[in-house]
Amino acid sequence: MLAGSAISWQVKKQTVALSTVESEYYALVQAIKEAIWLQNLLKDLGMAKYAPRTINCDNQGAIGLAKNLTHHARTKHVDIELHFIQNHIKFGTIELKYCPTENMIADSMMKALARD
Repeated sequence: MLAGSAISWQVKKQTVALSTVESEYYALVQAIKEAIWLQNLLKDLGMAKYAPRTINCDNQGAIGLAKNLTHHARTKHVDIELHFIQNHIKFGTIELKYCPTENMIADSMMKALARD
């Protein structure tokens, strides 16, 4: 969002994930890549103060996985993406923030509507 309007969004089919944490984590990787691209674009346009730094996520497991520097046997298959996110958190490029599902604007487009 920039000036109250959506400037970037994407819907993409995702590969089969073994857990909801893994699924959210891969979506987080895509969101962070897009945020970094927008940071660089806005910097080139002289508008760096508007660059996105905070990424909202409604899955506390994915946030914990990104911030936890310890590797576990259950997460060894996501190592490359894990290092990518952890490096950007460590260097301050992005910040992850928990946002409840009810407050996620994009989730309204992803949930099924009631028959009524």
